[in-house]
Amino acid sequence: MLRKDLIEAAQSAFSSGEISRADLFKIRVASLNPRLLGQIQQAVAEQVAFDSVNSTDKIDWVKIIKELLPIILQLIALFA
Repeated sequence: MLRKDLIEAAQSAFSSGEISRADLFKIRVASLNPRLLGQIQQAVAEQVAFDSVNSTDKIDWVKIIKELLPIILQLIALFA
């Protein structure tokens, strides 16, 4: 599920001009690496906890991941 949402968020950010085609490619390739995907998942979970999302609210994973794309790209640079 995280990989699908990550790709969807990256594609959306690319379509709106927020990230480059190269960044989109990096995210797609990185999403195939289980270790790196685990790091990304941890960053997303920490953001959700920080935002204090109500457990009754539906979490918009794509929106959260899209907000974290700059951090995700930094993680990719560090761990790839």
